[in-house]
Amino acid sequence: EWLTVEPCIEKTERGLLITGSAYRLRIRQDSPFYDCEFALEVKDGQGEWNAVHLDGQVEFAYVEKGEASSSLGLGALCTFKYELHKDAVVVGMSVLFNLLNPLKRVMTEIHLIGTDDGVLVRFATPQQQKGQERDAVFWTLPRFSLDNQLFDAYTFWGAPDELHTGTIAGLGKSSAYGPFAGVSPWGREGDTTDKLSALHPALIVRSEKRDTGFGVVFMNYERDWAKSYSFFQHYRSIYFYYYSGFTPVPALKPAQWAWLAPFAGRNAAVNTQKVEMLLHEGEALMKDFKPIAPKLSGDVLQPIKDFPAELRRKQPVSNINDAIVYTINDPTYSDYGISLAEKVGSDMLIRGWFKWHNARNYQNDAHVVPKAHALGALFGGGTTCSALYYGENNLNKAQVLDMATRGPDGNLVNAWGRPGILHGTLSNPKYINYILSWCFAQIDAGVDHLFMDEINAALSEKEGYDDYSIRDFRNHLRHKYCDGQGWAKEDPRWGEKFKIDLTDKAVAPDGTIESFNYRAYLKKHGFTKHPTSDQNLLAVEWQQFRQERDERAWETMTDRIREYARKKGRRVYISANGLAKYVDLQVVGIRPGHCWRLKNGKVDLSGSQLHEWESIIHAGRSLAGKRVPVVLFHDWGWGFPWTEVTPAERNLWMRVRGAEIYAAGGFFAFPVLSPYEPDSLHDDTIREIQRQTIFYQKHKDLYLQAECCSVDCLPTMQPSIGTALWRSEESRSLLVHVINRMVDGTTLKKREEVIVEVPTHILPTRVRIVSPDWNGEKPGRAEQTKEGIRIMIPELEAYAIAILDYSDQKTLPALFFGPLLVPERSWKRPEQNEFPVDEHGWVANLYALNGILQGRYHPHLRNPPTFLVYAKGPARISVKIQSVAQSGAKLEYLIDGKLTRSLNLPDRDGKNDLSAPEYDQVFEFD
Repeated sequence: EWLTVEPCIEKTERGLLITGSAYRLRIRQDSPFYDCEFALEVKDGQGEWNAVHLDGQVEFAYVEKGEASSSLGLGALCTFKYELHKDAVVVGMSVLFNLLNPLKRVMTEIHLIGTDDGVLVRFATPQQQKGQERDAVFWTLPRFSLDNQLFDAYTFWGAPDELHTGTIAGLGKSSAYGPFAGVSPWGREGDTTDKLSALHPALIVRSEKRDTGFGVVFMNYERDWAKSYSFFQHYRSIYFYYYSGFTPVPALKPAQWAWLAPFAGRNAAVNTQKVEMLLHEGEALMKDFKPIAPKLSGDVLQPIKDFPAELRRKQPVSNINDAIVYTINDPTYSDYGISLAEKVGSDMLIRGWFKWHNARNYQNDAHVVPKAHALGALFGGGTTCSALYYGENNLNKAQVLDMATRGPDGNLVNAWGRPGILHGTLSNPKYINYILSWCFAQIDAGVDHLFMDEINAALSEKEGYDDYSIRDFRNHLRHKYCDGQGWAKEDPRWGEKFKIDLTDKAVAPDGTIESFNYRAYLKKHGFTKHPTSDQNLLAVEWQQFRQERDERAWETMTDRIREYARKKGRRVYISANGLAKYVDLQVVGIRPGHCWRLKNGKVDLSGSQLHEWESIIHAGRSLAGKRVPVVLFHDWGWGFPWTEVTPAERNLWMRVRGAEIYAAGGFFAFPVLSPYEPDSLHDDTIREIQRQTIFYQKHKDLYLQAECCSVDCLPTMQPSIGTALWRSEESRSLLVHVINRMVDGTTLKKREEVIVEVPTHILPTRVRIVSPDWNGEKPGRAEQTKEGIRIMIPELEAYAIAILDYSDQKTLPALFFGPLLVPERSWKRPEQNEFPVDEHGWVANLYALNGILQGRYHPHLRNPPTFLVYAKGPARISVKIQSVAQSGAKLEYLIDGKLTRSLNLPDRDGKNDLSAPEYDQVFEFD
């Protein structure tokens, strides 16, 4: 909506747009707590808008011991209010900096008064905070990362009133610290002065080629700013920083005022007059000013309490199956990471160290491991098995080229399409050794767990065709057909079955399969650009080889890690990023298309996900071949969504979806620290993480000494309630987990008298309720009905567990529920096509069951499932179909090979969208 004031104000979906005659200011305001972000543009001589800064780097900051705590980026908190006046708009913000010390809180008030001529800034800090750190510094005005392709000149006035003007290039050669222009605290290289002129206290950066400029003008310079700094820094060759206000804490005033305003690019006389005009205008605005910034309130201003000492383990668990709380702590190289770990009750710090690009000297970081152990936590490290950067860790070009994989044409391929990154080949023993060298270095420095990322090297279908892999593919064909089926190395069946022309010297130089060159084969048949084409008769063999090779390489790595740790007298737990064999625990990322639900950009809690979590848990145990912890976490990198929702939504997700994961028998790794936004201290979610981990540590026996029987099988009287039923033979109790998904925005609607029906006629001796949403226990009630018993939970906010005590009974009530399985949808050929079903209805090898059934267009991916069932009586399988491809589908149901039923499923929406609820329909088969 446009409002008729000067300057013009536009209220947008994400905030405000303030437009003056020669500048535009965009202020973000899209959640109750948000980064203090704004963007500034100036108009040039041709009437076009130019961003003052690059990449949105406009920030206030508090700098302590060389570390900058910014007003943007890692979740600084801010409240926002604005008012309209006759000739101006006033924006007030209270900003809590994202401090590195979790025990300290530094808050400021920032007011922006937008007029037609510029923006008058008032920076104020509560008096009691001054002097706490004498060597600390405030960026009392923003630091801008300037576009050095736009700005080419500068102007300022030194004391007493000496004009300094020149080109950026004329300041001299850039270095790590300069050159500078203005009043600099870091040296005299360039064009500097001890302080600015009191008559013209301004520093302006200009673009002579575009005839535009931007600068700062200080109000009451001698009184309020004379001991501050304002300067340009040409930092190295590519960075051009503008520190518009840089104030040491001893020089800080209760309130400091200055203009951020547009200036001319060429006319010095005009700029002189504008400085004088802004000083006059600023006096009038300051005179009648009243602060409007709303105060930050609630817990955010309070120091974070320590985790209760009585709930912390005296030492880390010796058996990973005894762990109840997992957290992500990437990276923990210093006491800062340990200070966050102290606030929560973790049994394992996952990814405390992680090697992605250049590795650290882990011996220098080893001091943090015993500190984690003292908190009762195992300490985790990890490495990538895929990414290979040019020059990383002093690798020379020949080494990188030798370890990198290739495309079907033999050329290098940029990993993920990003220049400078390659993928390694798992067929090269040198690359395996390179990966393991960082694992061994971390084991030597003390890690208890290794998180192995992208264990299949993350290759796309157009990667993996290096000479080492071509050699291994030859061996695969020879072993399968020569050793396994008695084919000769020069057998004519190579040509008959696969069209391998052994007489072609490019394809087989020695005329046998011993020298077969698969890249030459692809070229000969025109498959170089489409190596997985359905016309390629070797495509299925290639995929089978790749699956076998990747598994063989992974098994080799896990064996060697365990052997290395054993020789060092250590036990090191291993996981992959995603479900894998040969692991001690499964760690699975939540990502778009895999268990992450949004609606209109907001967290979507409308449907239960208990069956999804349950299926992942059973698949993880099935794949590992034993009962292992299955831990779900929010991954990061390119395109992961956790950072795209507000802190309030993150808390909501942990309270509801995190509870579902635990209720289904898994574990959620709470995101304490990540290398990207957000950090749980900075977005203040650490308080919720602490509350949740206190609950799980306090009640760990409910999870570790019981077994999940079913999820979402217990009837409830209210909508949007999820349930799970557990049995504990040890405590002789049934556990009814109840989860509330009813929300209003980001606030859960509290439910009263929640009723859950349990299909047994045996009443418990007593019912007691525990929850992370309150302290202690609350009594519940149970009553008998015709169908069974009815459990009444007096109140439910997010999550509660009703403990049904049967200690007076010889045995627990017998209950049976047919499981519901949600297979992961993977665009690959299923490794298996036979699936035994046990007496409880669970499918063995569930990890290999694909949620996509392939048809005739992708025969090399087709491997439909057969279920092996011994039914003692009538049984039923129900299949829920989400969507079909554009060509439509046919579902055939066969019993003992005989076609029993056939369903035509025509395309309804004309899309190839796996997630579209095109059918969303259940079909039942007896």
